[in-house]
Amino acid sequence: MAVLLLAAAGRSPGNAAHLIDVVRRLSGGIFSLPEHTVYHALHRLRNNRLMRVSWEDGTRRYLLTPLGERVLETRRREWAAFSEGMDRVLDAGSPRDR
Repeated sequence: MAVLLLAAAGRSPGNAAHLIDVVRRLSGGIFSLPEHTVYHALHRLRNNRLMRVSWEDGTRRYLLTPLGERVLETRRREWAAFSEGMDRVLDAGSPRDR
């Protein structure tokens, strides 16, 4: 969940409800994050200095820190390598490869 929140905040900083909506919208409804769990995850991300909070018009906005941006980019590269490997293995079993 943390990487989803980092990606959402990197795309569109906002409060917890906004980040939940961004994740839901971008995933086509596949990911519907429970609000209470998101608050705990955001707290951990702040404690780990991956996110910071700014206040705008009395509203809390979660933003990535430079460290959070680096971690997100690392996770993106790891996911790309993982999914490429999975695709290769899964496609190797397809009838067209026999």
